[in-house]
Amino acid sequence: MHVRKIVKLIAATFLAVALAASADEPPKASTSDLVEAARAAKPRRAGSKTKVITNADVKRAAAKGQPGGKGVAPAAGKPVTNPIREHQASLKAKADAEARLKKLEEKVATLETELTAIEHRYYDEDDLDRRDNVIKREFELKKTELAVARRDLQTVRADAGVPTS
Repeated sequence: MHVRKIVKLIAATFLAVALAASADEPPKASTSDLVEAARAAKPRRAGSKTKVITNADVKRAAAKGQPGGKGVAPAAGKPVTNPIREHQASLKAKADAEARLKKLEEKVATLETELTAIEHRYYDEDDLDRRDNVIKREFELKKTELAVARRDLQTVRADAGVPTS
């Protein structure tokens, strides 16, 4: 029986605490208070300095010649350029330079191979007359041609900004 009394006492205490807490809460604001607060804030919002830009504003600005409008005349003496076309032209020039560079590198490699082959033929030749008159002349012509090709390759590399090896 003792236990029942203690449980009833604890339940009564919880109930009293809950009632006391609900009595301390202030009453909720009515909607009329909310309407009054909105009306009080309206004059502060009316003094705002922001402006909405409309299509009519944009047309007026273009007519006056402000930046971004169609009424702006290009600077005198400077031709109007298209950056996309300029970029495409620079890409084409770069591709042409790379193709010419590759072609000259292949030509130099081919001439070096041919020069080595002529040199081997020179030392393999038993006929001294043929070796000194024919093969030596052929060797000198290829050597000159190789020098010209190397000079052209150096020029193209310098123009393209490629470091020389």
